[in-house]
Amino acid sequence: LPRPAPSCPSGHGTHDRFHVASATRNTGEVILTHFDRQYDPRNNLLDVTFAHAEDGQTFTTLRLTNRSFDGDLSHHQSGVPFMGDYNGLVVNGDDVWASFPDTITGRSEIAVAHLVTR
Repeated sequence: LPRPAPSCPSGHGTHDRFHVASATRNTGEVILTHFDRQYDPRNNLLDVTFAHAEDGQTFTTLRLTNRSFDGDLSHHQSGVPFMGDYNGLVVNGDDVWASFPDTITGRSEIAVAHLVTR
């Protein structure tokens, strides 16, 4: 059955979470990344959250970005603000690689995070 994205910290449950990338292991472990606005009280700036559940149900989360960024700084070739939907997630053994657009430098660039989950 469909489930909501992993829980936000207390008081942040109404903030946007979107563009989920997901992967599973044959053990039933579920691994997710998603854009997340829970760290911005105005629900505008973006971060990326990593979440994983070894049992497929009970998630542990980790903020992947060092600080929030403004998705409106990224532009489509037509000139309109457009963050894109280019999130990637690769699982290989204990290694997890997540890629996502980030505008922390003032323009859209691809960021990559590496995690070891076990």
